[in-house]
Amino acid sequence: MTRLICTGLICILAVAGQCAVAQTLSPVFTDNFRNGSTTGTTSIPGGTPTESSTSYNFASTKNATASAITSGTLRLTFAATTSGFAEAQAVFSPITVPNAPPSLFVGAELDGIIPAARVEAAAKATPGATYELFRHEGHLLMVGNGVRRAVPWLMTHTR
Repeated sequence: MTRLICTGLICILAVAGQCAVAQTLSPVFTDNFRNGSTTGTTSIPGGTPTESSTSYNFASTKNATASAITSGTLRLTFAATTSGFAEAQAVFSPITVPNAPPSLFVGAELDGIIPAARVEAAAKATPGATYELFRHEGHLLMVGNGVRRAVPWLMTHTR
């Protein structure tokens, strides 16, 4: 049996090149897997920036239905294999971050994992955010175009 274990998750909102050394970064989502997080359900974030919760969903080339959150750990479990891919995703929270740098949110019209409407809602709830929709692209297909769009956007959007 193959297991990927994560004992803590901290997401800090920051954009490389936009944050001055003197600025302080603050966590916007911290999950120790003891605050009500689940697996395999609708991802509805909750809690506070320092005690957060959500639902984690897994995609795998192998059966990953035994994955779970137990004793403060997130376990991605699938059948023994010599090759395979696995991915864990979750929606965190569209929250207001004081003095946040400009942010680019990109939604993919055909993304069934993180629907474009959810990305757009997060952008609308984030001060200083820009939202762009990639039409006719899905979850993985938009990555290359997203990077090609994000780099020039980052160079032109500063405080």
